Amino acid sequence: METNGNDSNEIFVYTGQPRSEIPEDVTQVSVADSVQKIPDRAFQGCGTLVLVSIPKTVENIGDSAFSQCPRLKKVALHKGLKVIGCQAFSVCRSLVDIDLPDGLERIGARCFLMCVSLLDVSIPTTVEKIEEATFFACKSLVSVGLHNRINGIGGHAFVDCASLVEIDLHEGLKSIGYGAFSRCISLNAVAFPSSLELIASQAFCDCASLLGVEIPADTKGIKVGNDSFRGCKSLVTYSISDGSLQNFAGNHGIGGLELLHVDCTGTRTICRDRWSGFPIHDLCYHSSRTTVEELAAAIDSCESLEDSLEDAMGMTPFHIVATSSKPRVEIFQCLLDRYSLAALEYTDKFSHTMMDYLLKNRSSKVVLLIHLILETAIADQVSGWSPVWKDRFGLSGQEIRSMIRSDDDITERRKQVLQLLEHAGQCIRKEMISLLELSLWKMKMDSANMLGSVDDFSTRRERCRLQCGADIVVDNVFEYLFDRGKESKCSTALSVCPLCSLTSLAAE
Repeated sequence: METNGNDSNEIFVYTGQPRSEIPEDVTQVSVADSVQKIPDRAFQGCGTLVLVSIPKTVENIGDSAFSQCPRLKKVALHKGLKVIGCQAFSVCRSLVDIDLPDGLERIGARCFLMCVSLLDVSIPTTVEKIEEATFFACKSLVSVGLHNRINGIGGHAFVDCASLVEIDLHEGLKSIGYGAFSRCISLNAVAFPSSLELIASQAFCDCASLLGVEIPADTKGIKVGNDSFRGCKSLVTYSISDGSLQNFAGNHGIGGLELLHVDCTGTRTICRDRWSGFPIHDLCYHSSRTTVEELAAAIDSCESLEDSLEDAMGMTPFHIVATSSKPRVEIFQCLLDRYSLAALEYTDKFSHTMMDYLLKNRSSKVVLLIHLILETAIADQVSGWSPVWKDRFGLSGQEIRSMIRSDDDITERRKQVLQLLEHAGQCIRKEMISLLELSLWKMKMDSANMLGSVDDFSTRRERCRLQCGADIVVDNVFEYLFDRGKESKCSTALSVCPLCSLTSLAAE
């Protein structure tokens, strides 16, 4: 054992000693270069272990080798490692990050089970499968870097990963196991690759925040187990094409949409071929593959944008992009360039606007869309204002971007957006009052001029301002322009402020 005088931070050099010879109070371990395999349960249950350094000579970490080490925070792995055994780091509750080296071939089942502090992990391209319960109940796990060589995700692989917001599933993936992503309550959207053949039962069960599922049009048919999406109460965006899914009716309904069979007359439900006759919606639904040129051509060729704006669920193309797995700014900008801003205020059958879904979406990717919408809408509102009033408004694009940041959680993001809309509403209503006062004043001046007043201009101007009745009129319309808390449906403003109808979430 190496020591630093009487320092408690002693480094134990592991050369293959049996478990009985490893000090109970060990805090740091350096594995010797002579070691090629760390045996099963070698450091299992070391309650004081904090740091471990494993050299490139080690090819295999045995089953449960470091399991149940509650204080283990950091493990340094190096290229040369081939196998990490089953439950190797399970229940290491303090493990925050671990860099898996290139060349790693296998991560054993339940390897990181209940590593509740693990934040992110990137899977090396040499690993071809995520084994059963690999990241079970990793409640702090925000992101997982997968790749196109992974062909399978095992059962319960990510169950109860409560902080997992997004997961990129690449071409080459063939199966998603039983309950693989169940109870991932922060997961917002998923795009399935065309190579996928199986979504096992309860794979996405109780993913309460799941808004959209993208099913590729060119899939050869995905077999879907029963209750795969049971309890996905927020799921509103998906479409089923003939042959794209098998046994899908066993799910008994998904999210807010009721799933029915095609009846004997051949009539299709709103879920099957949902966007038949809505090519713009369909392109936005497959936004991960759609090009801006394709979308622009579809919109430009549409005879009536108004007639094609809402689908059977009342959702616009803006709604579809807002709930997609890849909410791309360039797709959204293409829509903004061609539709009027009034389209942003449409509500679907669930009474949600496009902005409502963006504010429910936990992905950092949607922040750029929120910036784009607010900057566009505010610029439209103040386009005819004088420079003085624009300065008083005080909401430049830079200020908007600084207020709403990608690293904010959705609660803070929503708070900032609503505060911004509150400020915008106040400024717009103040401008309306000023215009109303000026109009009444001008009417009184015109009347005085017609009557041939003998006052000099300055006196007449001041008298007309005081006698124009603006104080009475403004007082009577004031409550309609400013929210005084009198059973207002929206705490940001009333409908006289177009910006405020972008979202209804303030009423929740």
